[in-house]
Amino acid sequence: VRRGGIDELLRRIDGIVATPAAAIAASEWTTPAIADLRAAQREADRVIRAAVSEPAKPDTWTTRVDAVLLHPVWGMIALLLLLFVMFQAVFAWAQPAMELITAGFDALGAWSRTVLPEGLLQSFVQNGVISGVGSVLVFLPQIMILFLCILLLEDLGYMARAAFLMDRIMGGAGLHGRAFMPL
Repeated sequence: VRRGGIDELLRRIDGIVATPAAAIAASEWTTPAIADLRAAQREADRVIRAAVSEPAKPDTWTTRVDAVLLHPVWGMIALLLLLFVMFQAVFAWAQPAMELITAGFDALGAWSRTVLPEGLLQSFVQNGVISGVGSVLVFLPQIMILFLCILLLEDLGYMARAAFLMDRIMGGAGLHGRAFMPL
């Protein structure tokens, strides 16, 4: 508003409203009755309902998938099926790689017996180093598959959904739903 624009504004308001703005500005404030306030609120609500419409949310494939995955029964069945596939992957699918690692360390141990002279050094290298490292690394395929499954579940957003499903069950033990994955 430029200086002096207030008079112009008041003249325009006077042209629109039946009561002159100067009379409104000069009048004293009186607290309206509660009934008048409630009536005004009801009228405002009516105008809002008439003027504003909520757009219908489109039914996307993610909302349909969520309806199944978050369902108390079907969601739990989906979770149990997914956990079964994960455990199957960890234990059965990793077996060929585990056998390959075991065979590799067995061959390395046999080679060390032929290269090293019999005695304390050969026993240490074969039974301590090679067998020890081999017995730890044989679990590497299982760990890699497990972490790959967890990574996929996290990236797909299923971990949060599974935590939501498990929250009520885990709450019986005093835990949050997020605590189900380490179990």
